[in-house]
Amino acid sequence: MRLDDARLCLDCEEIHEEQECPACGSEVFAFLTRWIQSTSKAKAPLPASATHARSAQDPEHLAAWREITDATPDIPGRGKKIVTRSLLGLAAMGIAGWAWAKTSPSKDEDS
Repeated sequence: MRLDDARLCLDCEEIHEEQECPACGSEVFAFLTRWIQSTSKAKAPLPASATHARSAQDPEHLAAWREITDATPDIPGRGKKIVTRSLLGLAAMGIAGWAWAKTSPSKDEDS
C-alpha cells in the first residue's frame, strides 16, 4: 500500500485504501498524507493555499476569534439589572401567590 493512497477510517481507526472501510463499512476517512508527508512529495513545494493557511494570522483576527469562542459572554450593565429585577419580581409573585393560597378559605371550609 502506498502512503499516498492510505486512508484512515475516522470511525474505527482502520487504515485502508478503498472508498469504504473494510472493517466497519464507513465512508468517513482522512488521507494519511494529511499528517505524514511522503518522500515523493517532500521535494515538491507546498501549494500557496497550504502556506497561506499556516501563516500567522493578524492579532485583530485572533482576538476576534478568542472573543467569539470565550465561554463567558459579557452582559452589559443594563442587561444585568433587567435580569436581576425580573428574577426578583418572579420570586415576589411566587411568594405572594403562596401566601394568598394559605390565607384564602378553601372549598372544603365553605361547605
